[in-house]
Amino acid sequence: MSLSKPLFFHFHLRPTPFRLATFRRLSFATPEDAAAERRRRKRRLRIEPPLSNSRPAQQTLPRIPRPLSNPNAPKLPEPMSALSGKRLELHNRMLGLIRENYLEEASLLTRHSIYSNCRPTAFTCNAVLNALLRQARYSDLLILHRFVTQASVPPSLSTHNIILQAYCDCRKPETALEHFRILLKDDSPVSPSPTSYRILAKGLVDASKLDLAVELKDGMLEKGFVKPDPQVGRVDDAKGLFDEMPQREAKPDITSYEILLKAYIDKHRLDDAIKSAKRCLLDEGVIFTEEMKELLEAVLKKEGREDEIARLYEEVERERVEAAARAAEEKAKVEMAAREEEERKKAEAAAKEEAAARASRAAIEAILGRSKEGERGESSTRDDDVGGNTNGPNGGGGISAEQGKVPEMP
Repeated sequence: MSLSKPLFFHFHLRPTPFRLATFRRLSFATPEDAAAERRRRKRRLRIEPPLSNSRPAQQTLPRIPRPLSNPNAPKLPEPMSALSGKRLELHNRMLGLIRENYLEEASLLTRHSIYSNCRPTAFTCNAVLNALLRQARYSDLLILHRFVTQASVPPSLSTHNIILQAYCDCRKPETALEHFRILLKDDSPVSPSPTSYRILAKGLVDASKLDLAVELKDGMLEKGFVKPDPQVGRVDDAKGLFDEMPQREAKPDITSYEILLKAYIDKHRLDDAIKSAKRCLLDEGVIFTEEMKELLEAVLKKEGREDEIARLYEEVERERVEAAARAAEEKAKVEMAAREEEERKKAEAAAKEEAAARASRAAIEAILGRSKEGERGESSTRDDDVGGNTNGPNGGGGISAEQGKVPEMP
């Protein structure tokens, strides 16, 4: 048996070609398809967040819309820290010119520095304005202030006080009051200070605008800037306002009397306190409280003037009786005058009625007289007509005595 080649040798071993592993390519035909795929994935992630995100979804708080800033709103004044560097050097230079009384140069330097790289602060402008105010150069002051304001230099409270003082010195309280109302607005960056109120109140009083000054004082009390006049020791001013209350149709109450009485006692002016208490006792519209009575009696006893308490009550009682008698007398006079006036009116009415009656009677008599005259005329006319119609053969047409004689019966 001959050896033969195995069958598997008949098969030629062919090398198998190396095939690369096929990977999925993420390329798209067009960029639009790629963009659409990205949008689809983002949309799916928004709807179904990934599971690997272990942090809980934070709740988004609603945004609070910020108020729109008004570009025309007044600017806030600069702080003191702005006065540094070159601006501080400019300020010191201004002060040197003011000390040398070179106000024209200081004002001109202020104008030039507005448009330079080193703008002046409100403190520098206030120094120049205050120097002009001290020398009563009001026109130059107002012109410079208008220029600085138009140059957008924010004014401070001192600037407004200087302008108020200038208007009051020029006897223009109405203009000062208008400028003061700018500080009272809600959008004003600065608020008026007690100095502002004091300047304006003094200007109003000097200009005989006392009613406006009182309103201004009431505004200060409401804002808590100052205490009432008795609490700061100005008792005479409080007494003046108290005396003016009836003229302003404002009747004082027990609180007004109590404040004034306590102010006099605190100032150890017991005579004025007694007068105030007497005025309160005589005022029928208020009741003298027990607290005020005890306070006054305690102070007078402390000063050894107990007898004045009884004397005060006696005087009040006597004046009340006299006032009641005067009131009764005045009432009687008024009633008597009213009765006399009523009687006079009645007499005048009776005289008018009598005159009207006389006139009516005269008119009636005149009418009746004319009627009688007419009747007499008509009767005479009828007699004439009757005499003319009875003429007979005797020439006269009348009946003779013999013819008209009736024969006697035998």
